[in-house]
Amino acid sequence: MPTSPGATLRQLAETINARIVGDGSLDITDVSHDSREIRPGGLFVAIRGLVSDGHDYLPMALQNGATAVCVEDETKLPSSVSALVTEDSRNALGHLAATVHGYPSEQLTIVGITGTNGKTTVSYLLRAILAHAASEPVGMIGTNGAFVGSDEIPNVRTTPESSDLQRILAGMVQRRARFVVMEVSSHALELERVVATNFAVAAFTNLSQDHLDFHDDMENYFAAKAMLFEHAPRAVISLSSPWGERLTRMISQPDTITTVGPAGMLKARQIEFSLSGSTFVVEGEGTHTKVSIPLVGSFNVDNALVAIGCALALDVSVTDVVEGLRQLDVIPGRFERVGVGDFAVFVDYAHTPDGIEAAIAAARHITAGKVIVVMGAGGDRDVAKRPIMGEAAAAADEIWVTSDNPRSEDPESIIVAVVSGIPSGTRFGVEPDRATAIRRAIASASATDTVLILGKGHEQGQDVGGVVLPFDDRVQATQALQENMT
Repeated sequence: MPTSPGATLRQLAETINARIVGDGSLDITDVSHDSREIRPGGLFVAIRGLVSDGHDYLPMALQNGATAVCVEDETKLPSSVSALVTEDSRNALGHLAATVHGYPSEQLTIVGITGTNGKTTVSYLLRAILAHAASEPVGMIGTNGAFVGSDEIPNVRTTPESSDLQRILAGMVQRRARFVVMEVSSHALELERVVATNFAVAAFTNLSQDHLDFHDDMENYFAAKAMLFEHAPRAVISLSSPWGERLTRMISQPDTITTVGPAGMLKARQIEFSLSGSTFVVEGEGTHTKVSIPLVGSFNVDNALVAIGCALALDVSVTDVVEGLRQLDVIPGRFERVGVGDFAVFVDYAHTPDGIEAAIAAARHITAGKVIVVMGAGGDRDVAKRPIMGEAAAAADEIWVTSDNPRSEDPESIIVAVVSGIPSGTRFGVEPDRATAIRRAIASASATDTVLILGKGHEQGQDVGGVVLPFDDRVQATQALQENMT
């Protein structure tokens, strides 16, 4: 945990306009919403969550040494406890943490990236550019974890809870990072996890059906994404979906926007694909430059344009952009090739209808034979997209429908929902055991074919019945390829 500037309880009360109960002179050195992690010097903030109420965990927080607490319901306070009383503890959490940690985002140049697909890929592309341009470690926060350079920082969410986020950002300041590239999920925006975080640039990749179990409909989902652009002074927006065009029209200062895509300010021309990646010429914004990325597919060219747009918005030179992208290594679980043989095998995180469709289209560019897909859908998530995912997968020549992360649901019922969307006449098989499905797909491939294993990407576990079992698509595919060669 980084050393914090800290604040007194009275100073924190002034930050959020809260009422003090007890001793306002107490020194606070950390803020947390998690009663299990609170320690002496810490302020525990009781949040009313979707599943539980943080007020119920006040005794545990105090038992673990909390110096003070922040509550909405004063009647839940144990006697002789110093506290802040506020009307909105969720909103207060980020402001309190930012104050205690010395407002770290003000000492960093942060790029926030939102959208349904492509956030992680854009993050890695932009990190590579900035690392080359700045010649120093770049912070990154997202689906694959939180990092400063190659050093990983523990993180459990794509966008951490606001108290965790401010602590992570403070640690990045201490490690002398200047730039931070950050995925910002719709959940994080809706749940105010990026409160008190300053963004230099906000970027939008695309929008397609996902998370409607949380947002109810696409309008709410879009509105959540759009929140990121309310305060960022610069915006980079992909026009690859109609939502990008709509977002562009919503921003009151059009001269602060860089649009990318065929109809945008930055365009990709002369695109070429191979098994090793893509090359294209970037045109627009005074640029006419050839770049290469180790990623295949039109959707990854779109992602690269977003990253390039962000870099240019930060006044990074075109030379640094080209060289940074040239030095980019493999992005874990993002169209990552596994093994080398007579046919190609790729693992990708695609877990939405649009993502599946884009991955298959990318494979078509480099495949003379069949495109074979292994896919499923996650449990306890947006159920409406499952048949649409099956329909999208039908663009392949052969499909193996299997389990993803079934979580608390019956895996076979999820598979039935996916299969219900596959058009009649499509060649597909059902294999609930994911490892076996991967082996069967690879065993069915011939020279010039491509096998796509979709849905889990970089993940190293499979959530079955609330228990996360060790499982890595890349490991399973490598073993299957070795077995196939014997």
